[in-house]
Amino acid sequence: MQINLIYMKWNKQTKEIISYIVSCLSFIFGIILTIMGFIVHPLGEIHDSVLWVLAQTLTYSGAIFGVGLYIKSKSEEIKEYINNKNTSNNLDNSE
Repeated sequence: MQINLIYMKWNKQTKEIISYIVSCLSFIFGIILTIMGFIVHPLGEIHDSVLWVLAQTLTYSGAIFGVGLYIKSKSEEIKEYINNKNTSNNLDNSE
């Protein structure tokens, strides 16, 4: 079965779902890598590169969730502001 990505329709919800899944997988990968760092020789000591990868995965996951939620909340505020302005303008015009 061949998937033709050129003709696949990407809507906003699909992009958000994919970004959240990738973010969660990245977070899980960072946690697993850190646990594996404790298991390998020398036991109980984590190499700097493992900590660097963990920091990158946490930053990426935080950025995806934080930016997504911030944009969603701000867009709701803007929609509410525009609706309030439209409602107040309609009331002024009807009088």
